[in-house]
Amino acid sequence: MLFSIHWKRALLLAALNVAAAGVMMLVLEHGMREQIKDQERSESVTSPQVTTKELEQILGAKVEQAQGEQTVTFDPCGMWVHYSAQHDVVVFGNIPAEFVDPWQQECPPAWSIEGRIVGRRWLPMTQQGFALRRRADLAFLALIAVEWLVIGAFPLRRALKFYSEPGSFITACTLLGSALALIRPIDSLARLPALIAAFAWLLWFGFLLWIPLRSAARAVVKIRKSR
Repeated sequence: MLFSIHWKRALLLAALNVAAAGVMMLVLEHGMREQIKDQERSESVTSPQVTTKELEQILGAKVEQAQGEQTVTFDPCGMWVHYSAQHDVVVFGNIPAEFVDPWQQECPPAWSIEGRIVGRRWLPMTQQGFALRRRADLAFLALIAVEWLVIGAFPLRRALKFYSEPGSFITACTLLGSALALIRPIDSLARLPALIAAFAWLLWFGFLLWIPLRSAARAVVKIRKSR
């Protein structure tokens, strides 16, 4: 009976969090599509058609021209990046999944799914890049589903009420942040419940470490009393 209750909790938490993250991803994808359309319109109006070979020749000429001059190193991966409220809601509401696979970073680690599929995000947005990023989004959604199936099926405390379990509180904060992120004039307010969810995750990790330590301490005390 307990397994059935935990299984239902797992499915509900996974469904809610995947739905919330999916909606945020759709909003971000809509912005990417508009960016691609604006870029294509500006290129068709202001720029002549340049083939890849011609572009390589131009870049090669610029490199040869720059030889002998002072070299300036530009590393976009070290720059401060401003992420959208939708991005923050997804990341802060799913910190374990973000730890396993950093999502939508400008320069994701090479070992991550994002890094293997997409690579560096600061490169110009194209239709091919958009398709790769959608694949990375789907992979991250799968991680979110696994994350909440595990957390929901094995709650840290056997709460009598569903809403008193830590995972439920984090889910509620994520859903509130997702709702605020859909309202354009006040979407920045979505970061507040997202930050609360992130803080709740820290408490969850602390409680996760405290449980085995408490059990070990009780075992030691019990052994000493039995002597």
